[in-house]
Amino acid sequence: MRLRSMSPMSDDSASRANLPREELLKRLRAFRGRLPADFKFDRDEANAR
Repeated sequence: MRLRSMSPMSDDSASRANLPREELLKRLRAFRGRLPADFKFDRDEANAR
């Protein structure tokens, strides 16, 4: 899986804001269930990088 961080001022984020709500939800749902069952996000560990 590949994730990309975007600033609120990027051109790409502006074009995504114009997508219909249902299209955005459809794209988010595509990621559902892709993490292992025992995955736990550790905010402190992520911020330490």
